[in-house]
Amino acid sequence: MAPTETHTDTLAAIQAQLDQWAQELGFQQVGITGVEPYEFDDVMVFHFDLYRVADPEELAYMGFDDYLMAPALLLVEWAERGGDWLPPPDLLIHLSSLDGGRQLTLNGRSQQGKRVCQQLMA
Repeated sequence: MAPTETHTDTLAAIQAQLDQWAQELGFQQVGITGVEPYEFDDVMVFHFDLYRVADPEELAYMGFDDYLMAPALLLVEWAERGGDWLPPPDLLIHLSSLDGGRQLTLNGRSQQGKRVCQQLMA
């Protein structure tokens, strides 16, 4: 299976699946701070929502460099607003509109990201 896979589905089905995963993992909407931490048995996860970031330098005020140094999984929404402050991603997840539905694209950018992509698509 290729490291980049595209699947088309209805918005409702995709949203339902994402909501189910988020609920199962205990995720909630990111608050005003722009980051929400989650602690699991064997991994720490930080979920960033950069929608409100007007200037990539704001990540310095969020202490983003500290998160990069932590042994954790970083999930970043609206990553394009982070500019050069963000390292290259391991895995890109992109949702877009397509013919009245939604298109979900997974793109493994690193060896680890490609492995995750292949596992998700298996």
